[in-house]
Amino acid sequence: MGIAHHSVYPIWYEQARSEFVAALGLPYSQMEEEGVLTPLSALECRFKGSCTYEDRLCVEVWVDRLTPAWVVFAYQIFKEGEKRPINTGSTTHGWTEPDLRPLNLKKRRPDIYQLVLSAMEGEGG
Repeated sequence: MGIAHHSVYPIWYEQARSEFVAALGLPYSQMEEEGVLTPLSALECRFKGSCTYEDRLCVEVWVDRLTPAWVVFAYQIFKEGEKRPINTGSTTHGWTEPDLRPLNLKKRRPDIYQLVLSAMEGEGG
């Protein structure tokens, strides 16, 4: 059909989120080495337009909600030079131990919790 397949949008979300978290100074690999995982528990993806294989895109990502148990990232995807997003969405991730048991990030790793909270409040990223 000449348009990007719907399955790639969550991959673009993940790439943008990974770069966002790395820009905060805490790459996912480091967070995982320190015993904090963020498994996906929900994904929302809303299509408002389409893009072709040749379109250049911009993915905006931000922390939308944060609790000691989970975090929600929100996304907008734009074609380069356009003001209306072609896609919006969100991903919800739990804070867990390496064995996937839930953890209270605010208590176990207040440094990481504060870093993400600062990003949500516009002080980071």
